[in-house]
Amino acid sequence: MAMLRKEWSEEDITRLSYDMAIARAKVYKKWGFDINEIAALVDLPESKIRAVIDDHSDVRCVDCRYLEFSDLYGECSIGYKGIVWPNDSCGRGEPREEKE
Repeated sequence: MAMLRKEWSEEDITRLSYDMAIARAKVYKKWGFDINEIAALVDLPESKIRAVIDDHSDVRCVDCRYLEFSDLYGECSIGYKGIVWPNDSCGRGEPREEKE
């Protein structure tokens, strides 16, 4: 049986490293670390760390700016989850800006 092997691009590796840093920052936040302690432990810009610290809930797909609608279903436009249900959440979504 032949094994399939994925060739990782530089972009894949960068995105994975970034996602891992966000996940680690969220864990440190849950453990009660402050912004200076988190900044010393993860390789993220301070603005991103502040966004993680100030985030009080996960954005559900139904409220996410990356939600797009196809004919019969919703999809994540940046490909984190593919086809989504309204109450799904990937933990990386961003709130949709309200239209005025």
